[in-house]
Amino acid sequence: MVWLGLISYPLYLLHLLVIAVIDTSIPLLNIVLWVAVSIALSWMVYRWFEVPIRRLGRRITTVAAHP
Repeated sequence: MVWLGLISYPLYLLHLLVIAVIDTSIPLLNIVLWVAVSIALSWMVYRWFEVPIRRLGRRITTVAAHP
């Protein structure tokens, strides 16, 4: 459940973009596809953007605290 919390903000940002791109001709398939693509993209954003930025912030804070 923590994993879902970690990707919740990217999921919030990306879900409407995914809905706009996916075709609406087959409703059930679209829902499954929408959820899968949204979760995958959210995880990628978390893993490749948020985590490195947080690590960089910790390094900067640590260096500033110990001159």
